[in-house]
Amino acid sequence: MPMLGSFVAVRFGYRAPFMVVSAFGALVFPFALLSYSRETRLNQTSATAERKEERNSKAVVFRYFRMIKEIFAMNWLELLTVGSPCLVLNMLRQARDFLFAVAAMNAGFSQDQIGLLISSMYLMDFLSFPVSGYLMDKFGRKHALVASLSCISLGCVMLSMLTGTGRGAHKTMLFLVASVAGSGSGIGAGIAMCMGADLANVAQVKFKESSRGGSDDSDVKALFLGIFRTSQDLGQMFGPQLVGTLSKQVSLSFSGLLCGSIGILAALFSVCCVKETKDLAM
Repeated sequence: MPMLGSFVAVRFGYRAPFMVVSAFGALVFPFALLSYSRETRLNQTSATAERKEERNSKAVVFRYFRMIKEIFAMNWLELLTVGSPCLVLNMLRQARDFLFAVAAMNAGFSQDQIGLLISSMYLMDFLSFPVSGYLMDKFGRKHALVASLSCISLGCVMLSMLTGTGRGAHKTMLFLVASVAGSGSGIGAGIAMCMGADLANVAQVKFKESSRGGSDDSDVKALFLGIFRTSQDLGQMFGPQLVGTLSKQVSLSFSGLLCGSIGILAALFSVCCVKETKDLAM
């Protein structure tokens, strides 16, 4: 998709990619609408319709807010220790797109070549998905997390070293480094939500055993995953902002080095402080 976007922008102007994306959205919209309509009909013809109406009441909304508060209070340590390195991983994933795009521009890449560079990075990301599943099932979630953080951090550090060379001298190397960073992201595909799902089982047990939790624990897993995922989005939100600010105020090379350093520290933190969650899966 990045390569297609750059090709369309070069050939037809910058408005064209937005029109192409809108066209793709229009193509899939009927399928989403059909799925929603089917689900609505099923809800109306089953007992879940009554539960849906109950969920919309103010009392239920307040109960959910109270449950979220209790879930966070009982699981804040797990959210901190496991969520922090996962947050860093998401931050690096977003930052690498900015880093490599700007590095390619500084290296004299054309728009087509920038799209090809980003596409090659995501291709390696895609090809590494099976490695992620193998590592998580064979060795555990923690191994996949550490490997992903280490690999994508290595890509950022290598990029930092390349940005100081002469103009155009590192074009080929830039593709190789982008492949390393892409592989690092792919090795950790699904790691955050997988570990979050493992911890959600523990959160449900804690809530059920707690006197505050009572017996109604059917929504605990979903609420815990909502809290966990929200924390991960912070990394996606602040990653590009951090890198963009540092690149402007200091240099692109420093931004890459800092991102790599943060990733390495997160990997070391995972080795020392994060417990394996594979055995918690149900």
